[in-house]
Amino acid sequence: MQRVVHAENLQVSGLTGNAQIRATGSFEQLALDAALQVRGMPGSEARFVSKATVNLAQRRMVLNLLRLDYQQQRLQLRAPAHIDFSDGLAVDGLRAAWQDAQLEVDGRVLPVLAVRVALRDLKPSVLAPHLQGAGIEVAQLPAEGKWSLHADLKGAPAARSRTRPRRASELGGQEGR
Repeated sequence: MQRVVHAENLQVSGLTGNAQIRATGSFEQLALDAALQVRGMPGSEARFVSKATVNLAQRRMVLNLLRLDYQQQRLQLRAPAHIDFSDGLAVDGLRAAWQDAQLEVDGRVLPVLAVRVALRDLKPSVLAPHLQGAGIEVAQLPAEGKWSLHADLKGAPAARSRTRPRRASELGGQEGR
């Protein structure tokens, strides 16, 4: 089976874009490729590309490629991530990089939120253009150094989650991974 969907000049909330989705394979091993270009965002066009393999019978997916390019910056998946939607939604091994920063996500999102999130080596100066675009004062951001955040997100239902920052010592020596 092979199906291709092209959508041009889609318009949503003042944004315009083009999308292409290609599905190839069987019910047990469906290869999905998606590409999206969005115009009308502050600064420049955004481009999104992803590739995944889906087992519809087992309701599982391996996300092999995820890349977002915007304002000469790239957010990219570092390794395949496993997503299970057989009993809600669970993520295992989502590892992404944005400049020097590393994002890690593992856990269940639905029906009850129980996710571990780690953000490491984020330079505050990287945030400045995005915060300014949102009307947030950035004059007080430090020019040097890097930020890290570790949090376990828990709640029931997922919409009523809470965060609890974690010290590196509480994460079982996972710092610097």
